[in-house]
Amino acid sequence: MVEHILFRTIGRHGLTPIATEGEPSPPFHEVASEVEGEGKDVGNIAKVIKRGYMLNGKVLRPAKVLAH
Repeated sequence: MVEHILFRTIGRHGLTPIATEGEPSPPFHEVASEVEGEGKDVGNIAKVIKRGYMLNGKVLRPAKVLAH
């Protein structure tokens, strides 16, 4: 509950999480490793290791991900 209130409050000031799982890997994601997967699109994100954030449209911390 505290986390929800905190993110809602700082979200009002422009902080947003970067969309990740299942999305194509944009340039502001840090790909830690690539994994194999059947039927998966190459370049899509398989798993999020560390969530990334943007502040007013600028990358505050890139998301660390595993990609196909």
